[in-house]
Amino acid sequence: GRYGNLGFGPDKTIPMYGEYAPMGGIKIEAGVPKVFPGTVGLIRSMARVDFVNQETSPDFVINAVFFNNVAENGAVYVAPTAYGVDLDAGSGGSGYLSPTLPTSGLTPASGSDDSNGLFIEWGHQAHTYYLYEQPASGPSALSYLGITRTRIVLRGNYKGQNTWYPIDFTWDGVKGGGTVPYFTKGTPMPILRNHRYVFTIKEVKGPGYSTWEDAFTAPEILANQSSPLTIETHVIDEAYTDVTFNEQGFLAVSRTAMTLRGAHTATSTDNKVEVLTNVAGGFGVRSFNSNGTEVPWGGWLRSSIIGGAANSNTTVQAITNGVGFEGGYLEVRAGRLYTKVNVEQIGKLPLEYVAEYNLAGGIQYGAFLNSSNPPGAVSTPAQTDPQLRWATNHNNDQSGYYNWYVCRGLTESTYNPAGKNLFFDSFFITGAGRGYHLPSRWEWTGIFSYNGDASYGGYVHTNVNEACEFGGIKKTYLNTYFSNGNGVCYAIRFKATTGYPNDGSPTSGSGPNVFPKATDNRMCCAYRYTRIGSFANDNNLTAQLKVDCVYLGDSGVSTPIGDISNDAWWAARASETVTRIFPVAGYISPAAVSGSGALNVRGHSSYYWSGTEGGSSNAWSALFFWPRANANYGGYKYYGFSVRLFSNE
Repeated sequence: GRYGNLGFGPDKTIPMYGEYAPMGGIKIEAGVPKVFPGTVGLIRSMARVDFVNQETSPDFVINAVFFNNVAENGAVYVAPTAYGVDLDAGSGGSGYLSPTLPTSGLTPASGSDDSNGLFIEWGHQAHTYYLYEQPASGPSALSYLGITRTRIVLRGNYKGQNTWYPIDFTWDGVKGGGTVPYFTKGTPMPILRNHRYVFTIKEVKGPGYSTWEDAFTAPEILANQSSPLTIETHVIDEAYTDVTFNEQGFLAVSRTAMTLRGAHTATSTDNKVEVLTNVAGGFGVRSFNSNGTEVPWGGWLRSSIIGGAANSNTTVQAITNGVGFEGGYLEVRAGRLYTKVNVEQIGKLPLEYVAEYNLAGGIQYGAFLNSSNPPGAVSTPAQTDPQLRWATNHNNDQSGYYNWYVCRGLTESTYNPAGKNLFFDSFFITGAGRGYHLPSRWEWTGIFSYNGDASYGGYVHTNVNEACEFGGIKKTYLNTYFSNGNGVCYAIRFKATTGYPNDGSPTSGSGPNVFPKATDNRMCCAYRYTRIGSFANDNNLTAQLKVDCVYLGDSGVSTPIGDISNDAWWAARASETVTRIFPVAGYISPAAVSGSGALNVRGHSSYYWSGTEGGSSNAWSALFFWPRANANYGGYKYYGFSVRLFSNE
């Protein structure tokens, strides 16, 4: 913004005020970087004044706009409770009706007492000015030549004659509800911080005063329709970030975009937009897809209301179903005025498709251990329970072990002679596992990496194209991985690409496993892979791999990998982070259905079956151990690996 003399003065910063009180307080330590999550609502300590000239007659020409009897100081502080900040809806300030003044009182601004001081030359590209708060009257008001309020004096030329018009800050009949006598339309009002005053010149019917002083000291308030200058005044809380005008009036909305994750209803708080108009008949709202087609009834997006009345602050909510990634907008119309609020719906993130826990139990499908390497491990109910279930925690002895044949329902004379199918169990038909499946190797690539580029045990900084699958989407994405080798790897994944995947998967053609090159960054996410525990080959129960994911999308795709490579960045986004933890359960060999075998490398390495066959005797699986995680390991089908399921939708 700018204040001071717009025509000649320098740009200056505008002071703002906000308060932030996180749980646990704020502790600043020398040499220790801190990032505190949350949003600080800032309230501008000044008011914005805009001029719009709709008089097109060649008889009238504006030369300059003068600001007289204005203050050169103000109070930065305002009580947030008094102002009423609402970060979700942007409706703060609607009940703020009197100024917050400095305790030392107001001082007249130099030059605001004549026709040569504070003014806007109309030829300047911006017809905007910023003023400190002032009352309209009373003991704290400034007074000059008998006028106790700020007055604007417009200098123009009417039919070749220089002339002056006084303009006052008056209530618009909307702010304050028009309550008589205090907020009656056309009566003087104070200048309020963080509000926008729009003066629209509708018609000029004659000359004004012959001198500046005559105009400034004129007794009438120039809202009278019998005056030579017809002007409309609108007072709009600056929370309304987008305002449009025409000869019918104005239409204002508090935001022009929102990104919504998951389903949103009338009880949600982050899907609100405030609408205000003075156009007769009020406004209407409709829902559209980004391509301009209207969203059908029952579709992914609708408005909470179909419209609202004029001269009233109205809350509109974007109601979304949360299914998939969608883009569109709410169209708001008042008469011929039009604006739109863009809505981006974020569906499930790739990591959200992964079940919270490993599969456990179901000895009729799995195998238990009869020995271990190194010695000392014993079976637990996670291997011997008769019923399939989710593991109860992430300890390395709480997972079941299943061979690939039973996972696929394939008969094998030694390891699955009865041709049992894990997914025919009631756990998957009517139980807690309903709606889950064994992931493909491309789904595992979307969680880890194909060729071990998710490396946390050594330095890596690489860009690779990988074929990934999640939620029925199959595409080739560009993924960036970075690690200093300190046990943590960071990645920015699912970016648009022009390259081919590093596993040789086709990007075009027909067939079930074709992975076209991603052409947008809608799915872009930040990932963090954290090695937990020792990863020693000692049967330990606590080694784990923790995977975190935060959505970036189109707006965040340019985020440098260095920005996300620190704990502070992630701490600031804790509320939006998706996390999955993977135990390091080792494997059993051999692992015949209802049989037993030797447990190997528990606490050191972990193996998870995919549903993708690799050959006559092996199948694809995900593998991670102390240096890296990848999805291209080929395990013998008779091995007993862990099973982590993925949801179907």
